[in-house]
Amino acid sequence: MELISHRLVLFFPGFEPLDAQAHHRRFVRAAEMTGRVWGRHIQATALSNADSLSAFTLITSQDGASTETKLVICDLAPVMQAIAARSFFHRMALGLYALGSFMLNGTLLTYLRTSWRYGLFFLYPLFMLAAILLAGFFSGDLIGGWPGVAAGVAVAAALLFLACRQAHLLLMMDLWHYARVLAIGADPAIREASEHLVDTSKRVALAEAAANPFDEVIVCGHSIGAALAVRLASELQELETPVHVLTLGSGLLQVACHPKASQWRDMAKQLLRMQVHWLDVQALIDPINFLECDLTRMYSVPSPNYREIVVRMRHLLSTPTYHRIKFNMFRVHRQYVLPVEIRQRFSFHVIISGATAFPDIVRHGGLPDD
Repeated sequence: MELISHRLVLFFPGFEPLDAQAHHRRFVRAAEMTGRVWGRHIQATALSNADSLSAFTLITSQDGASTETKLVICDLAPVMQAIAARSFFHRMALGLYALGSFMLNGTLLTYLRTSWRYGLFFLYPLFMLAAILLAGFFSGDLIGGWPGVAAGVAVAAALLFLACRQAHLLLMMDLWHYARVLAIGADPAIREASEHLVDTSKRVALAEAAANPFDEVIVCGHSIGAALAVRLASELQELETPVHVLTLGSGLLQVACHPKASQWRDMAKQLLRMQVHWLDVQALIDPINFLECDLTRMYSVPSPNYREIVVRMRHLLSTPTYHRIKFNMFRVHRQYVLPVEIRQRFSFHVIISGATAFPDIVRHGGLPDD
């Protein structure tokens, strides 16, 4: 089994409002917790700048040997800030337009055929909005007259506020608008911000690989960040250093299922044909991923180096933690990039910072037992 001493990781987080500093703090906490579970010392250095991106190093020590992982955070904060700068009503309208277009062009049917649970996640914000409108209507109908109209509007507005604050309704609207931007190139400002992020990540990867003798490069993405990770990985195959792909709760198909998103499907097929080592991690109780969707089967491109694994969150977490989060789908979806509490075959932080080479992890279907 090959051991890694120097590695480069480019990480695209999911669609959550965290900047590089917040992601770094999460990694610092995760390094300490992961080290305790896996019996090794993992240290995260301070943030530094790599072009306009932020980077730091994870140093893992075990049995007298050490592995250094240079981790570049390709965060979506600038994209999300550009969307969030718009008014509430503008963002809601863009999200509703995206959802409507995905239904009319057949993308929803493709979701339901591919992963029915993801289709339900698509419908979730529409169900929420329908429930809010019905609650407002019936509240007003009970009172009647103009006072009833005022009461109905007040009830609907209060529920809409709670849905945005507690159930992330507005964030989901932004996400679906962003998925449409990636699929068809709508909204030039947001499209250009995304392209700038990928282009900058590519420049950083090329510069780091030219300056450092890395043993491997891993491009990883969580949720919708997986789509950007696939794009970057397809553009880095010119590197002499092996480039691998790690997707976690992947949102690639959220984009690639759109009938006009052929470029995203082509990029995935290209990586499969090139037999890039690709580990796609899914979770049984996560509704925000395409469970048991094998890209080699979907696209009819066999690849011995592509592997999907389905993890069970109850086997990664203590019983109290699991019971606390299992009904919170957004918290469950974040768990891929959070530290585990039980030693199992999957740990994001051990995969990207440990000494085991990524191809060995793919072949093994997860981390080795030793």
